[in-house]
Amino acid sequence: MNFWRSKRIAILAAVIAILAYANLKVINSTVEISPIKAVENGANLAPAPTDAKLPGLPEPRQLSEFKQTVTRPIFATDRRPVERKPKAEISSTLAAAEAVPKQLQLIGVIKGEKARALIRSNTSAQGTWMSIGEDIDGWRLREVAGNAATIETHGHKYQLFLYPGAGAN
Repeated sequence: MNFWRSKRIAILAAVIAILAYANLKVINSTVEISPIKAVENGANLAPAPTDAKLPGLPEPRQLSEFKQTVTRPIFATDRRPVERKPKAEISSTLAAAEAVPKQLQLIGVIKGEKARALIRSNTSAQGTWMSIGEDIDGWRLREVAGNAATIETHGHKYQLFLYPGAGAN
């Protein structure tokens, strides 16, 4: 039994030695990685031109061609661009906007049986996950629907929207 065990150890040691030798050869060898263009006979090698087109790659496009992609909101399910109010409408609703609680911002919503809203206030930088009926800074969460949350204080209801300008629709 000791004979087979010592033979296995000797074979294992030989394999390790061979792998170590191969590893040293690979580490100490130099590899030429500059781009080259082979000539037909293989004797003369010339550097590849820098303006050569690579096969199969599309033509580069200008960033201005991607305006549709950039203007669409990432996290909206319909990916339709948010319509902004014209300046005339903004000035007419300025009085109503002043009554909206500016210290609160809707950051996220969870829809379902137990709908919740992530609302950030001036008092907490991270925001607070709230269920319907909970209070934050004197405001009570009444409803979570779509991309909006309805809050209430002293009988006045206001809607907070996930995306700026979404209330114009």
